[in-house]
Amino acid sequence: MTVKFSRLLMITAVLVSLISISSCKKNNFDSPPHDYPDLAAGNITIDSLKSLYTGGSPITITADLNITAIVIADDKSGNFYKTIVIDDGTAGLQVLIDNGSLYPDFPVGRKININCKGLVLGTYAGNTQLGGFIDLTAVGNIPQALIKTVFTKGSLNNDITSLIQHTTIQGLNNSMNSRLVELDSVEFEDGSLDKPYADVYKAIPASGDRYLHDCSNNSIDARTSNFAKFAFSNVPRGKGTLLAIYTVYNSTKQLVIRDTTDLHLTGFRCDGSDPNARPIFSENFEAMTYLSTTITNWDNIAVAGSKVFKVNNAPSSQNNQYVQMSAFGGTSEPSNITWLVSPSINLDASTNEILSFRSAAGFYRSGTNFEVFISTNYSGDPTTATWAPLSAIIPSINTTPPSGNTFTPFTSSGPVDISGYSGSVHIGFKYTGSGTGNQTTTFEIDDVKVTGI
Repeated sequence: MTVKFSRLLMITAVLVSLISISSCKKNNFDSPPHDYPDLAAGNITIDSLKSLYTGGSPITITADLNITAIVIADDKSGNFYKTIVIDDGTAGLQVLIDNGSLYPDFPVGRKININCKGLVLGTYAGNTQLGGFIDLTAVGNIPQALIKTVFTKGSLNNDITSLIQHTTIQGLNNSMNSRLVELDSVEFEDGSLDKPYADVYKAIPASGDRYLHDCSNNSIDARTSNFAKFAFSNVPRGKGTLLAIYTVYNSTKQLVIRDTTDLHLTGFRCDGSDPNARPIFSENFEAMTYLSTTITNWDNIAVAGSKVFKVNNAPSSQNNQYVQMSAFGGTSEPSNITWLVSPSINLDASTNEILSFRSAAGFYRSGTNFEVFISTNYSGDPTTATWAPLSAIIPSINTTPPSGNTFTPFTSSGPVDISGYSGSVHIGFKYTGSGTGNQTTTFEIDDVKVTGI
């Protein structure tokens, strides 16, 4: 009885082993192949395909056209939804697909061929899109049922370096729409710092607009969906290089970040400040009343003449408010000396303090002077305080005046080291000019900051 039972166990074990081996072989047989066809070039380029749409309602493609391109953006991070972006070296194109998880089949670097016959071409807010049907007046997604018919998947991990458009914020143009662009020496503006990429903390979470600028203060919006995986992360504080998909919303230029790994913003900022530093004091004058001479929390004092600083807003500042001073109009005043003095700034709780600001000048007249100082004993009267001059970059229009009455660009002061001071200090901006002598150069100040670690 024992022998028969042992033999039965042996036979059972052998059968189980055979079944297991058979099962393994079957699974291997059914596994999807990892060798993909070497796709030939399409019979039309993306650039030529996009030119078929000339405006108005979306059009249905009736010819036997196909494009071969490489995926340059997918939906893995969540900042693109039911959309991939492709590029064939001639142009970029957004492709709408009715699937909420596209990157397993269409990851960045995959070569694909798209059979365009029967698909729809149109635009949304200025961005050309390829889709599956006309949804009223817009392009609809390619249905899931048509994915295998429309798309042929090619090789993975293709190098997309040659597809990157190296440019500047000002250099972005329509030919780069839906292409992967690289911007160098850019940083998030002060107003976007210490904020998450999207407006995730609003009562109703929403996509976020965070603005980048270069060191000439050219600006562009980086827009992030509140569904992006990195939506809750704060934007980086440093300056450096960024990769993103360039799009437009009507006439507004925008960047759509694929993932935070595309941002290498770790260097010192345009004003020379350490990105690891935190603000001790900051004033951009945006909350001030336009044309007012009351500059909240600042002392605006004329010690000679009657002219004082006022809040202004003009194209020279790219529509940012700033304060300006000019002796113009003081025709009976042989001397105009005016101080704009900051609130008290305490330096005891920090180290490595840096002052920075931006300034511009225009309406050049010789004999005007503009200086910046620091004081540890200011008490309300600039004539009785002890002021130490600070070495800052000021627009040099006294040696190279602009033509006519134009303004210089806003110029960064550079990092002004004030780490040798402690306790409470005041920063003073001093203007010297004359109405009667026509020494009336206009000076503008913006984005006054003190940072420390």
